[in-house]
Amino acid sequence: MSRLTTQLGVHASVAFHAVSLPVVAFTRPTTPPTVDSKNVRIIRFYAGLVVHNRMSRVKKLHLPLPTAGIKTDVWNFPNEIVSQITTLAAVLQVQQQQRTPLAKEEEEDEEETDDEETSNEQLHNHELGSSAVDPRKIDEVDRFIIACQTHEFPKDYDVARAFGILYFTSAADQHRLFGLYCRLVKDWGVGEEELRDAWQQDKLKEFILFRSSQIPSTWIQNESHWISQQDGFAANKETHLNIVFESQKHVLKLEDQQVPYQLLKPREKLEAYVFLCQIRNGYIPDTNEDNWISLGFCTARDDGETQQMEKLYGELLDRCVFEEFWKAMAESKMVDLFRKYGFGDAIAELRNFETLLSAVGTRHQSVWELKRFTRLSSPQPHRSVTVDYGFYNCRTPLELSDLRQAYTNFFAQGGDEMALHEACIQGQLAPFLGSELEGLPISPELVSNPYPLQGWVFETVCLVPQSIYGEAKKWQTQRGEKMTIMIHPDEFDEASGQLYLKRSKYLGLSMETQTTLINGQLVESMSGM
Repeated sequence: MSRLTTQLGVHASVAFHAVSLPVVAFTRPTTPPTVDSKNVRIIRFYAGLVVHNRMSRVKKLHLPLPTAGIKTDVWNFPNEIVSQITTLAAVLQVQQQQRTPLAKEEEEDEEETDDEETSNEQLHNHELGSSAVDPRKIDEVDRFIIACQTHEFPKDYDVARAFGILYFTSAADQHRLFGLYCRLVKDWGVGEEELRDAWQQDKLKEFILFRSSQIPSTWIQNESHWISQQDGFAANKETHLNIVFESQKHVLKLEDQQVPYQLLKPREKLEAYVFLCQIRNGYIPDTNEDNWISLGFCTARDDGETQQMEKLYGELLDRCVFEEFWKAMAESKMVDLFRKYGFGDAIAELRNFETLLSAVGTRHQSVWELKRFTRLSSPQPHRSVTVDYGFYNCRTPLELSDLRQAYTNFFAQGGDEMALHEACIQGQLAPFLGSELEGLPISPELVSNPYPLQGWVFETVCLVPQSIYGEAKKWQTQRGEKMTIMIHPDEFDEASGQLYLKRSKYLGLSMETQTTLINGQLVESMSGM
């Protein structure tokens, strides 16, 4: 749940084509499940270390015995591997339960010996080695110090709020402040305890100005002067996001300006308005937002392409009328809108962008939900992903984790999503992934699926009224046409015809239609291109 979503009182969802409001910047940490057993805490701790070991490609990692209460979030893992920790912890817990009392006793003796050898080791550059034997609870300062040392912008809501980042509504200003913190911590030796004292005493601004005055750096002096001009800046200070939304109401029609923005109708207008407010304040849709897929941000191969899309949307919103924009979203005509305002060549360079946006208003290929799944901490994929990409074959949490990691690696190296989709519907996932990843890291059985759907997918479909079905079959035989004939009632309406066109887009097909005279009556056929 994000800061923005919480404010609007709407729960975000990753259900297939579900509608959720955008997550602007920060996510409140979910409350971890209550754990009574010390062994379970140790297992989760070990799972975190093992996953950290895998990600760091370290051949050997000593595992110090943690004290009660230590949690895996000490290392501020990225969201995409949190689920690996949970999965591995579940496997280790089962193994723990199955061991004999004697084996457990021997293992505990070994752990005590290893603990003596590694008690002075530190994780990262922060003093987490000493924290691991310190009963003090890991707090916002610990997590913020790690964020500064790794230069990873804190998405933890409590951490960002604690150090005044949420005082600013502009993403550019938030990153500017965080950049100042990073320089103070990494380059000029600002330590954990002095930062904690300033935070707890609510003297964060005074602390920044004082420490900056001791540093012979023009850049630091300029940034501290900027902070001195922020009258309301303080620890735990947060500016309400209503300011952002109210500031852009001038783009709405007069009647829409008179109502709270949360009540904008239809839904597409509200989503478009929230997106406009995001872009104009330097934010982009987060992975768990619908707009991440419906506006094509999921097609970005890297951060560079994401920033390119952000820039293009910003320029488009500056040129077009807001009514045009939200209607283009609702009608899957965003590509046409980009071309209308001279951005056709720019979006043509974005792989799969036009393909997705031409159909996303109705349905979208499950490969985009798969890509979303690899970036979130959801324990299970969406139901379409479960079937299409082999997750229903997984018998253990570890198999699910390994399969997920294989797809994560594919996307991380810039793999073509629509090429993966084509391999999926052709039932060729194993050879495709093996080629892309230079060897299949999992069993081929895990990526088997029900495709291709022989007898279910046709190149040409002919819709005919029920009364002339016999004549249509004769015509098909005489012409030697390879097609399927679908019957509709004689009172067939246009809305039903549009339904077939919309469903065809799910497979990424564009449709060519033509009329044919059969027994004196015109019928329409559709061919996939």
